[in-house]
Amino acid sequence: PFSTNFNVSILTPSKSKLFEPNPFNISTRFTYELTRSVSDISLIIYTIDGRKIKEFNNITYTLGSNLNSSGYHEIIWDGKDRWGTEVANGIYFYKYKLKFDDKSYTSIGKVARSR
Repeated sequence: PFSTNFNVSILTPSKSKLFEPNPFNISTRFTYELTRSVSDISLIIYTIDGRKIKEFNNITYTLGSNLNSSGYHEIIWDGKDRWGTEVANGIYFYKYKLKFDDKSYTSIGKVARSR
C-alpha cells in the first residue's frame, strides 16, 4: 500500500487477495481509499517505454462515485488503451497522481497483462 501523511491508502492488484491477481487476463482493479477529499486524483497507465495509453480522472471516469471524494474507490481497467484497442501482453506502469493542499504526490507501480 501507498500512504501519505494525509492517510491515502492505495492497494494494487498484486497486493490484495480480494481482487484479480497480477498478471491479469481480461481486466484488473485498482483500489484506493481516501480518508478525506483531495483536489485532484488520476490513474495513468503507460507502456514500458513511457507512452501514456490510458488515463482515469474525474473528467473521464464516469462509473461510480467521484474519484476524489473520501471513501473507498475502485477503478477497473478493461485492458484497452484510450482508443479502445486491446493492449498486448507485457508489463505496464501505472501512476497515481494526487493533489492535496497545493501539494502533489505520486505513486508508481507495475501491472502485467498475460492472455
